[in-house]
Amino acid sequence: MSQASQQVWIAINRPIAEVYAYASNPAHLPQWAAGLTGSQLVRAGDHWLADSPMGRIRIDFIGTNP
Repeated sequence: MSQASQQVWIAINRPIAEVYAYASNPAHLPQWAAGLTGSQLVRAGDHWLADSPMGRIRIDFIGTNP
């Protein structure tokens, strides 16, 4: 079964390290992924929980990339 998808992008006039630091911080996820979660994330052990249009979701963040 296939589903329609839509690619959305925006140019960010900032150094890549600054953008990476912002996007990799779980506290900022509701700001840059508003369609995924409109609420603040709640830490639950080694993962995060949030309410989304799909219901309660679990979000895992990996360690920092080199």
